[in-house]
Amino acid sequence: DGYIYVKADEDTFSVTAATVPTITFSTTSGTINWGDKVNITVTTANIANGSTITFKAGSTSIGEASVSSNSATLSNYQPTAFAASTTITAEYSSTTSTNSYTLSMNTPSVSLAVSPSSASTGDNVTFTATKSNVSTNATVTYKFEDTTSGTSTIQAASSTNTCTTSWAASGSKTVKVTMTVTFSGSDKTATATKSITISPKTTIYFDNSITGWSSVYLYLYSKAYYDSSNGAGSQSSNGCYASCLQMTLVSGSSTIYSYTYV
Repeated sequence: DGYIYVKADEDTFSVTAATVPTITFSTTSGTINWGDKVNITVTTANIANGSTITFKAGSTSIGEASVSSNSATLSNYQPTAFAASTTITAEYSSTTSTNSYTLSMNTPSVSLAVSPSSASTGDNVTFTATKSNVSTNATVTYKFEDTTSGTSTIQAASSTNTCTTSWAASGSKTVKVTMTVTFSGSDKTATATKSITISPKTTIYFDNSITGWSSVYLYLYSKAYYDSSNGAGSQSSNGCYASCLQMTLVSGSSTIYSYTYV
């Protein structure tokens, strides 16, 4: 009933103070990537083994753990939505933890690389998208100028995805990649862009079966060749007819290319 009773014929008496339960987070902060799981541990005092500790994010319960040897761990906690920072507390009966745990989440991001850094019309150009701070699958969509090329998936165990294309027309080209990660019904997107200049390709063939510049045939985007012995015709699969040599000129260059036959 809350009162202390003392016999009148006794000169001395003792009072035992009630023990106060306490809960303390062993570590007060942690950082994870999108899709990661984390273990959160508290140490306890004056709380019996088997007692239940309730962990909360704000006022929302996120899980429970049993006390064992003055400790309780919330295992494999996985946030259900993106939050840059979440404050977690622990409770037992009417006792709340003396400190809190701050869980931070890295922001998902994507980068885009191009190889080669410069190219000519018809050349293959490879774009590589790399995800960061994401432990789940990520969907990437490539857009070349204003045209969407397609959608691919970067698997959870991987970090990159590649897309290869070429251009028939020269000029500056911009490629944009959009990465979307979905976790527990919540989406997070990130974007990256990369530009590349495509130069027009002009090829000169030298027929080494005769001498003199009259044997040179200049063409642009054609499949023709000129040979003094055989006349005009179609290109063979290796790009030359018989034994000819090939040189490529860079658009806008003032260099005069020459070849000396020996």
